[in-house]
Amino acid sequence: MDSNQSIVHISITDMVANKLREGIKDGTFKSNQKLIETDLCKIMEVSRTPIRKAFEVLVEEGLLERIQGYGVVVAYKDIKLNYYVEILEVLEQFALERAIDNITENEISELKKIQKNMEELWNTEKKLITINSESWKAFSIYDIKFHNTLVKASGNPLIDEYIDLICKKAEITSYVNNITDKDLEDHRLILEAVGEKNLQVVGNTMKCHMDCLLNT
Repeated sequence: MDSNQSIVHISITDMVANKLREGIKDGTFKSNQKLIETDLCKIMEVSRTPIRKAFEVLVEEGLLERIQGYGVVVAYKDIKLNYYVEILEVLEQFALERAIDNITENEISELKKIQKNMEELWNTEKKLITINSESWKAFSIYDIKFHNTLVKASGNPLIDEYIDLICKKAEITSYVNNITDKDLEDHRLILEAVGEKNLQVVGNTMKCHMDCLLNT
């Protein structure tokens, strides 16, 4: 019984955390705004416990801030996106350096499969892929999987953890914005360079690929 309650409780906490993230991202909750537990309980129709646990999660992610004697507020954002992207590029570069030496044939096959899916989607729905469209979201999922596979191939789980944390803090949900043929070409070059263990080409191509985050 306790085990089942724990599973349900975690699910509710995740649901609350996701709703709060969305509210912060779309501006429903403003920077420095104090979040009132009782108000959120009524809005989300949950008890205080999942609200408090969701607060803990988002404080750790840097989206919320706990001020002693006052309460929990939405963190003030004064860090520009390019600062986050710079850190992501360093982490991705380090991951690639490790991945080139450690990547397996299965992981390379997985990258090729992801690339094939992206190309098929692009070739059939190119005109429909506009920002936030369903086709764009599907493309973005493949792109994230491509990056995640490379990062996991590094063999260092902390890199994946820190990249995920930075993406949440910067509200980065995709490495692509206005998708073009170049995004697919970048992946082709990265795949080829990884197979040839050419770190310079991989690094340069990944940097250009991620710089598109700044061209919103």
